[in-house]
Amino acid sequence: MEQSLASADDAERPLEGPSLEGPSLDGPSLEAGQRLGEWVLEAPLGRGAFAAVWRARHAALEGRRVALKVPHDPAFAARLHREGRLLEKVSGPQVVGVVGLDPDHDPPYLVMELVEG
Repeated sequence: MEQSLASADDAERPLEGPSLEGPSLDGPSLEAGQRLGEWVLEAPLGRGAFAAVWRARHAALEGRRVALKVPHDPAFAARLHREGRLLEKVSGPQVVGVVGLDPDHDPPYLVMELVEG
């Protein structure tokens, strides 16, 4: 048994060494008060492997609050566009609605209904 454990220690360790290259989680530099198109960022709501989500308000219609999804890597603009187009076709009480999309903005973003809570 000890010999088996010792040989296992000498085996290649797949979890050690360089990690696979993936999208940067740093993403674009965003801060509260910054404007993206007609939306003004208010506060970060969350962050995932693909994007950060911010609470935002419409610059002219200040009562309108939304969730703005901004990918970490602008190269994901096409993916964001596909996601927006797919969500646009789905509706129901468990689905967040799409309000808008600007894949050509720098950075690109998807505008969704804000679900409080």
